[in-house]
Amino acid sequence: MSDPDFRIIDRRIDKALDDRGLKGSGGDSGGDGIGKRVDKLEAKLDSLIKDVAEIKGRLAQMPTTFQLIGLTFGMIFAVMGSSFAVLRFGLPH
Repeated sequence: MSDPDFRIIDRRIDKALDDRGLKGSGGDSGGDGIGKRVDKLEAKLDSLIKDVAEIKGRLAQMPTTFQLIGLTFGMIFAVMGSSFAVLRFGLPH
């Protein structure tokens, strides 16, 4: 009994891989497309790391809740003080 012929199955597998963009450019390696995809992912990962670092830097510069409350009350007291000074010393009697 002779060995079965797998050429038809091999052609179908090659066609299916080629249709999905998974087949390599030659040989049985099949890793050429994956290498390009990994390179693209690494480039995107580098830009993502830079973006996250920029976001962390901006977040570190944001004022805290205590600072915002202090600024608000400071502005209120400054406006009240200047209003008192204008009313007390600015108007003629």
